[in-house]
Amino acid sequence: MPLSGFFVSRLLNLPSHYAAGLILVGCCPGGTASNIVTYIARGNVALSVLMTAASTLSAVVMTPLLTAKLAGQYVAVDAIGLLMSTLQVVLLPVVVGAFMNQYLKGVVKFVSPFMPPFAVATVAILCGNAIAQSSSAILMSGQQVVLAAVLLHISGFFFGYVLSRTLGIDVSSSRTISIEVGMQNSVLGVVLATQHFGNPLTAVPCAVSSVCHSILGNIINEKDDFNGIFSLCFWLYYPHPFPSTILHQHTSDITSATPFLELNVNKELVLYPIRAVPQGATVTNDVARTKNEVPFNKWVHIGCEVTTDFMRLYMNGVIVGETRVTCTADSLRKIYLIGANEYDSIYLHGVEILPIMSSIKYFYVKDPPVQLHFDATSATDVEVDGDGVWTVLGGKAPSRRNFSLTVVLKDAFARSVNKEMELVATLTYADNGAHVEKLDNAEAPLLTCKDGVEFASWDKPTRLISGHASFRLWISKLSSQCDNRLFRIKFNVFKMGRRYPFLEAFSRPIRCILPNLVPNPRTSTLIWKRSTSAIHTFNGPSWLNGGTMEPINNVVHESKLTPLSKRIKLGQANPVVNVKPDNVLKQPDVVRHEDGRLNGRTLDGKQEPHERACNLVTSASEKDVMNFAEQVAQFSGCHHHRNIIRISKRMIEDGTKVWNSLSQNFDHVWWDKMILVLRDQFIKISCCRNRFLVHQDFEVLRRIGGFQEKVIQENFEKMWCWLYPVAFALSQNGLNEMWDTRWIEGFVTKEEAESSLHGLGGTLVDPGTFTLRFPTSRSWPHPDAGNLIITYVGSDFAIHHRLLSLDFFHSSGGKSLKDMLLEESELSRLGRITSRSVRLV
Repeated sequence: MPLSGFFVSRLLNLPSHYAAGLILVGCCPGGTASNIVTYIARGNVALSVLMTAASTLSAVVMTPLLTAKLAGQYVAVDAIGLLMSTLQVVLLPVVVGAFMNQYLKGVVKFVSPFMPPFAVATVAILCGNAIAQSSSAILMSGQQVVLAAVLLHISGFFFGYVLSRTLGIDVSSSRTISIEVGMQNSVLGVVLATQHFGNPLTAVPCAVSSVCHSILGNIINEKDDFNGIFSLCFWLYYPHPFPSTILHQHTSDITSATPFLELNVNKELVLYPIRAVPQGATVTNDVARTKNEVPFNKWVHIGCEVTTDFMRLYMNGVIVGETRVTCTADSLRKIYLIGANEYDSIYLHGVEILPIMSSIKYFYVKDPPVQLHFDATSATDVEVDGDGVWTVLGGKAPSRRNFSLTVVLKDAFARSVNKEMELVATLTYADNGAHVEKLDNAEAPLLTCKDGVEFASWDKPTRLISGHASFRLWISKLSSQCDNRLFRIKFNVFKMGRRYPFLEAFSRPIRCILPNLVPNPRTSTLIWKRSTSAIHTFNGPSWLNGGTMEPINNVVHESKLTPLSKRIKLGQANPVVNVKPDNVLKQPDVVRHEDGRLNGRTLDGKQEPHERACNLVTSASEKDVMNFAEQVAQFSGCHHHRNIIRISKRMIEDGTKVWNSLSQNFDHVWWDKMILVLRDQFIKISCCRNRFLVHQDFEVLRRIGGFQEKVIQENFEKMWCWLYPVAFALSQNGLNEMWDTRWIEGFVTKEEAESSLHGLGGTLVDPGTFTLRFPTSRSWPHPDAGNLIITYVGSDFAIHHRLLSLDFFHSSGGKSLKDMLLEESELSRLGRITSRSVRLV
């Protein structure tokens, strides 16, 4: 453009002041109006914004330099003055705007609606003033100035497009480059000409240019308003697999609607060609279809690209179907699309009409929709029967037992989303989804607790915090019509008029059992604890049950089989409740410090949701956390809670530091970069240097965190809440030396431990053979996190799992854990875990 301004000035033999002004316009950067024209012309808006930003920043140096070089042949040019003014007019507003947008968001939000009309008025005043000051001269030679400005911008439009196409750039991007080259920031030229050129006529070509390039840009847009190409993309949520039409196509020539995009009986998406074909052309039956079934009950990004020659179907940014078509641009101009009716229960989000196919991939990652998910891994105080159904204890108070469930709001890329939203839980039948109705003069079927008071679950919503909402629930006594039926907990947005299935989440099927189906809690004064697999419980005071701290002779005890003993434990539970004196039961529902602050921990020892525990320990001092741990142990009678609370503050602080150092403010970290840091952190916390973490250990950590190669903060926190209690437990005397290739051989899953207790023929090894492992299902803030499990072959030739209470071991008067294990009658040989079997030592 600077050269075009120079040659047009020579060609028309412009006076020196007009020639300098025209060259100055050519040396100015691209104007922001070009972005708007590009959008209207269906160009590449992202490329337009990028080119405008690049030319604006480079103009700080290039505009004064080129103007001095080319216009200096006509008039005297103050290059230094131009440089300073360009800095003030171009760079300073950008810096101020960025600063305000970062630190004065309230002011920006307030003034933003007023800035567009203010900018238009400013441009009009500047250009009008420049023309008004030289009105008489313009009347005499105005035609020459207008012609020069028109030729300047036409040359920019022409060469920008031709050179781009010559270089093989696509049509849409070439159109964008043409607009960017042809439309200049003429207002900047007016300001510079007014300040640094003595003759006011120098600003006239700049003012005329601002009008000419806008008119020419609109003419180009009208001329190439439609070139036979359109792209459509949107997020699709299908709640059912029934065939239906998603989009219908209508034309002015056809009264009835025909399908454009539909889901067929094979659960495939089918994109049909445009039916308005030129006269004499054959209507083809070829369609673009997906090769795989469309997933249901989740968001999927769909893209459709239609040209006069072919059609393409995209799913999640990838081409999944393509077909050749015969169509004209004029026929496409007559098409309009209509969505499905509301009875089809199809949901679309972020519908965009796009100019180019590359935009489909761009919009795939833009503004993803959200969906509510049930987090089964966070369930506590729920048991699993052999058929996979969850079991909870319901009925009247105080026999019923509470349980905790968590839901997460995530976007389409499984990232937690922090939104202002309140959720409620309701009890539904698993077979038909109908709500369990409340009987007259009876409690609500599902209850929740707020500030120590029980409410109907649908009356007390729970607010999402960092995308998570945790519910503490009870199932009350139900009517006889609920007998032998399964239930599910439904979570949905509170007081939402219309039902949106993607904002609903359901728990797994639940079986509610009555108190008379479990042992009477007053028949024993012991607390029975259950391990991850919980095939056996314990019937005597033991270092495994976390109850008494008195020395005993045997450290492992077998319980008699109870109706509950075949259930797998997901959370903390006490199948037989420890009966405490009445004065303990009458204590307040929360523990209060001397200064009156509430700890927010219930007396029954049930753990609060993960978020509440984090908020508690991060806001409290180290001394407060220690006092709180002692009070929980005292009032609950469960001393094994104490250690997991003590380490909470340090664990959260260390985990935050590790994540921040790894992520460097990015939203993810690659796993291979995290391995060495985790290894060093494990050594630092556990003080174990006789054995390092190996590949198999890191694979277990990867499974616990639930990720592959890319680790987000949520995955890291899951892994850290498991790893830290384990490392801390290994730092204790008596357990530290057992972290070697003989006793504790690393992180072992339950399946690996059980598999290793089988010989070459698939038969079990000799009774008494055992291995030690840390339960992979116990993470902070669960009180069993960091404890050990013994997996062994019993005298009944069956595999058993026992949870060891390390509290009792630490109070055993200096006796080593190795000796205490080998003194057990059921444990005689230590096995070694290998890839195929156990090697006895």
